[in-house]
Amino acid sequence: MSTATGTFSAYAALIMAAARAWQTCPITCPRPSSPSRTGAYEHEGVDWTAILRAIIANLRAGETVQGGSTISQQLARNLFLTPAQNINRKLREMVLAAHRAQAHQG
Repeated sequence: MSTATGTFSAYAALIMAAARAWQTCPITCPRPSSPSRTGAYEHEGVDWTAILRAIIANLRAGETVQGGSTISQQLARNLFLTPAQNINRKLREMVLAAHRAQAHQG
């Protein structure tokens, strides 16, 4: 097994273990009667419009000036990941948030 494959497998195992733990996590956020932000509950754990908006703003500024993370993504980052600003962490954060959203639907 190559080093890249081994590293990917390790990340995949970590993400799946965290997702399983998160599905049983007793922390839930009650839905307010009127969200403070339009569209706050109209996503599946990842708000693609907010991410795209942040990418454009950050590219224009040449540095990180906006974030596009949902509350689910922020919770995933704070509970299971590091605050490092890189694409690998962001992708893992998105996967965990999507798993969390799916686990709490229906």
